Amino acid sequence: MKTTQKLFTLDAEKGTIIELSIEQVKEIVARNEKQDITKKAYSPEEARKIIGLGRNTFMELLHSGKIKGIKAGAKWLVPNWAIDEFLQAK
Repeated sequence: MKTTQKLFTLDAEKGTIIELSIEQVKEIVARNEKQDITKKAYSPEEARKIIGLGRNTFMELLHSGKIKGIKAGAKWLVPNWAIDEFLQAK
């Protein structure tokens, strides 16, 4: 037996709940995918891929301070500017 899921939204003007058609859902998803979200910081894994380094090399550079990072609890964050600064170093 095939089950189908239905999506609903609130019509704020009327104060009612309406069911969304498949076309409406696809339009909302497409619109959200087009929104440009600029990250201010990356995980070490994302940053190392941007720079093009192996994991061990990247983490050594991060721990030594040659690549700037911010420790937030147990996690590291690498700001955009730190990636640019590292890549522009001579």
